[in-house]
Amino acid sequence: MYVYVQVNALQQLQNIASYEFLKEKLESNKVHLHALWFDVHGGDFYMFSPSQQCFLNVTEEHYEQLMADSEGLKQ
Repeated sequence: MYVYVQVNALQQLQNIASYEFLKEKLESNKVHLHALWFDVHGGDFYMFSPSQQCFLNVTEEHYEQLMADSEGLKQ
């Protein structure tokens, strides 16, 4: 149902990462990008989890996983 929205969010992340002024900052881990989207109808907020390879609803249930993914990007 939301597959196209999710694919678009990931595609836009790739597009942004290709900008020349960001490449060095991304490679040196000074900047981290995240794919997010908001379900207007349901009021839910989703963040892409690289370790799970899917979008997770930003809730208490998924908080620890999303934070672990974000911390992993800093290393």
